[in-house]
Amino acid sequence: MEQKIIERIKELSAFYNLDVCEFAVRCGLSSSDLFLIKNNADAFASEKLLKKIADFYGSNMNWLLHGEGDILAQDKISLPKRENGLDDAEKNMPYLDLKTKNDLLEKEVERLWQLIRYFTTEEKKQQS
Repeated sequence: MEQKIIERIKELSAFYNLDVCEFAVRCGLSSSDLFLIKNNADAFASEKLLKKIADFYGSNMNWLLHGEGDILAQDKISLPKRENGLDDAEKNMPYLDLKTKNDLLEKEVERLWQLIRYFTTEEKKQQS
């Protein structure tokens, strides 16, 4: 079975010993991109986002897209160095995680309201 793009992204994050959240935040992916990665949505993997990941982490774009070649484009790649303490991406991780969860909850609440409206309308139609 062919490995999916999303599985290769997770493999790349494991290569750098990063969880998916830290991996995504470090290279500047949005919270919605992060949610899609966590939920194995290959649809998220636009070429623009894959290029962003490949450029930041030194990955082979052909490997990301098709699973061909080496995981890294160059012989040795290291993560960008940080000065002291946490970098900005790490400081924002808790916020981004909460924001992602909040966005999902808002969508779920809206979906539930739509269901309530639908069934209330159907009930009124049946009573008429």
